[in-house]
Amino acid sequence: MQAMEAYQEIIRHGQAAGDLFSELMGISALGLLAINRGELHFAHRLVTQGEERIQRSGGGSAPISQAVYGELGEIYFQWNDVERAA
Repeated sequence: MQAMEAYQEIIRHGQAAGDLFSELMGISALGLLAINRGELHFAHRLVTQGEERIQRSGGGSAPISQAVYGELGEIYFQWNDVERAA
């Protein structure tokens, strides 16, 4: 799928450039696409990596990080893990 490849490319370029915003934007977009396609395990692995990246960088207050956390909540909600989704 072209969109998945494009988002993966954004992630790679963001990582190579040390650009946290671009990296997380790619992770967020690819994660949302995976959620919408029902690929929740892949989305979880990806978004969890984004969460770890946010924590390592101290970028938790960046607006894009909220999208990553929102997607993680959506995954837990889809898995009926309401406590973790909140």
